Amino acid sequence: LDSVAAVPAAAGGDTLVAEVAAKDTKQAELEKEEEEEDDSMRILCLHGYRQTGSSFRQKTGAFRKLVKKTTNTFRTIRYDFIDAPHLVDSPSAADVDLSGVSNNSGLLCLTGGSAGTERAWWFSKPTGGFNASEQSDWEHGLEESLKLVVAQLRKHAYDGLMGFSQGAAMAYIVLRHLENEEPSLLPKFAILFAPFKSPCSGHNKYYDKRVDTPCMVVSGEVDKVIPREMTEALLPTGISGRECQVSEDIGRSTDPL
Repeated sequence: LDSVAAVPAAAGGDTLVAEVAAKDTKQAELEKEEEEEDDSMRILCLHGYRQTGSSFRQKTGAFRKLVKKTTNTFRTIRYDFIDAPHLVDSPSAADVDLSGVSNNSGLLCLTGGSAGTERAWWFSKPTGGFNASEQSDWEHGLEESLKLVVAQLRKHAYDGLMGFSQGAAMAYIVLRHLENEEPSLLPKFAILFAPFKSPCSGHNKYYDKRVDTPCMVVSGEVDKVIPREMTEALLPTGISGRECQVSEDIGRSTDPL
């Protein structure tokens, strides 16, 4: 009986040893990942209107590969993509002008979230919509979004802030807020794809002076959603020229390729 009982006991012991070994291996892997993350360059990424963090990650895949291939840095680059806090309930053509933007053009269009998941950093219309080219005395959602982004910046020491379209406009506002209120959280640089000045009059306080954070600004030469002129209008009063490079791509309202 003793010998019969010893068989499952031994098997159980082997199983326990295997489980402990697996846990030790997993812990070692986690510790290694944490060490690698500690030495990595970290960039916080803000998606565009009617996108999500996940869709923005997908659309920037080629850009991230290009950066990895062309940079000579010994550090790895970690991109953190977060979602804006506000759901776009019923997106429509009235929100933004999508004329000339096509998925068949070989370029990446403005939208990117699936139905029911598309998000916004703020709204400029009482109906819950947003249009970057229409001035408005009404706005909703910016303060909540600002709190969310600042909270994320407190979690990690971010080297950079990257935004696209409304996300780029949001990134600019975040920089102005941090320079005024919490300079210890400022990133070292920002990459702004198709940024623009908020059309909401209540946000004018963020444009009373230029940001001092070094920025690279990218505008689309034939962009019909965020025309190049809207981005250029932000530069003289919003971003220090000596710390900003304006690149012209051949895209429309596209994510970086």
